[in-house]
Amino acid sequence: MAESNNILFVYSNPKSPERDEEYNTWFNHFHLQQILKVPGFLAATRYKLSHTQLEWMPPMGQNPAWPHERDRYLSIYEIDRAADPRDLFRALRDTERERVSKDPANDPVEWGGQWFFEAFTHPETSIAFKPPSTRPADAGPCPIWVVTSSPAADEVEDENNRWYTTQVNLRYPGFKSVARFKLSRTQGTIDPRAPQPQGEWPYGRHSYLALWEFDDLIQGTYYRRRAQETGTAMSRYAWTPPLNRLRRADDHIIYDPVTTRVTPIWPRPRE
Repeated sequence: MAESNNILFVYSNPKSPERDEEYNTWFNHFHLQQILKVPGFLAATRYKLSHTQLEWMPPMGQNPAWPHERDRYLSIYEIDRAADPRDLFRALRDTERERVSKDPANDPVEWGGQWFFEAFTHPETSIAFKPPSTRPADAGPCPIWVVTSSPAADEVEDENNRWYTTQVNLRYPGFKSVARFKLSRTQGTIDPRAPQPQGEWPYGRHSYLALWEFDDLIQGTYYRRRAQETGTAMSRYAWTPPLNRLRRADDHIIYDPVTTRVTPIWPRPRE
């Protein structure tokens, strides 16, 4: 991601495996632009759960068979940080009827969760020298590694954020950048058929998200695995506290892009 915008995660699946092509056509050629028509939405990129996962980390560690009991598709919508989330979600609800297809009951999509995250850090790249990337500049969106976690308790949240040293992974070949986000206390919905957050914030979810980009997925996961197996991932940082004192268990999921970064085709109203 080029800028530190807020983001909306929307998970979904085709209603059946044989409708996968129809589902992607519907999503790419109808639904995306209907959402991007709403002021405040800047862009969207769609991803599919990768068959390349970090085998020692959840969810693959608990559910080795793909799709690891997870939704197969993820849409990430970039949202202007200056946009008031309450106004944005209100606009989504008010324009929902405009996004209904001719036969909504037969739409090929099955909705998963929807989660709104506010930008917590700017995107960060490596400060260490490492071999230059061989990825072409015009190759499109990178594969991503979505890592969610929570501070073990409210009183260690600031310490956990000071500890969260992103440069540990960024120094490995294959890693391009990372940005961190925090689960918003403002939740909304794109589709009323989607599951709604239940209970109080953080709704049984992790409260922080790190969005890593790979410029070489195989190389990045190889070096990350080697560091994990040899115990060198954090060993050089003597000030590193026990993770279970600061942070609840992470979730680690890798996705491959299935679209370019899509921007609105609709003209914006002049201010």
